[in-house]
Amino acid sequence: MFRKILSAVLLLTVLVSVCTVTASAADCFGKESAVKTYVDSDPVTPLESTELYGMTYASVKSFAVIMGAQNIRCDPGAVTVETDTGKIVFTEDSRIVKVNDYRYYIAEGRCTFANNTLMAPLEVLCRAFDAKMVTNEETGEFYLATGAGGGSDFTEDDVKLMAQLVQAEAGNQCMDGKVGVVNVVLNRIDSRYFPTQIQDIIFDTQNGVQFDPVYDGSIYNTPGRDAYTAVYEALEGYNPVGESLFFAATTDCWAAYNRPLITVIEDHYFYG
Repeated sequence: MFRKILSAVLLLTVLVSVCTVTASAADCFGKESAVKTYVDSDPVTPLESTELYGMTYASVKSFAVIMGAQNIRCDPGAVTVETDTGKIVFTEDSRIVKVNDYRYYIAEGRCTFANNTLMAPLEVLCRAFDAKMVTNEETGEFYLATGAGGGSDFTEDDVKLMAQLVQAEAGNQCMDGKVGVVNVVLNRIDSRYFPTQIQDIIFDTQNGVQFDPVYDGSIYNTPGRDAYTAVYEALEGYNPVGESLFFAATTDCWAAYNRPLITVIEDHYFYG
C-alpha cells in the first residue's frame, strides 16, 4: 500500500512539473493570426491581432514573446513583462501602460481582453517595447524594427508634481476643477509659447511666476488621492476645459483681459 501511495505521489509530482513549465507558443498566443510578422527582417510567430475601436490591437503576450521577452507573468487582469531594460505592466481596462518609471498613455481605446487574451493597441505596444512598426498595405504583414521607436511620456516625478499643483491650486474644487488644472499644463506642452517639459512648465518664470503655489511654496505640499486621480483622468484623455492655457480665481487678471474665456468651473475661470 505504501509503495502504491508513493508511486501516486511521484506521478502527481511529475504531472505538476509538466504543467508549470514555460508555456508553449500555442499556449501563449491563443488563436494565431494568419498575418505574417517580421522582427528586424526575420520571420517570427505571427501576432495574434484584431481590430478594436478602429485600431489594430495585438496580444500583449504574443508581442512580448516576439520581442524576445523571457519572463511574462499573467495575473488576474494584468500582464507583467520583464525585459533586459526593466519591467512593463499592462492592466485590463486601463489606458495607462507602466514602463519602469514612465507611463505611456493610450489616447484612444484601452487595454482589453479579446479572444481570451489581454490585448493593447499595436502602436502602444511598439512604444512600450521601443520598436517601430511598418505595415505592408497590400499584404497586411507587420514589420517591426527593434530599438527604433520608444520615446517617453511622463515620469513618476512628473505625475507627482502635477498632483502637487492640483492639490495647491484646486484642492477645494470639484473633480472637474482639479482635472482642468492638469489640462492647462498638458495644453501648454502642445503650445509653442511654453516649455515642453512638465517641470519647466510649472516652474516657468520667463514672464513671471506662472502658478501661485510656486511663489508661496505650497507646490511642495503632499498631494491627496483626489489630486492623483485628477492627474490620471487628464492623462487618460478626460478634458473638461478644452484648449485652456490659463486659469484664475478672478476675472481681474491678465488672462481675463487678453485671452478668451473657455469655461467656468466652480471658483476657477479657464482661458484659452
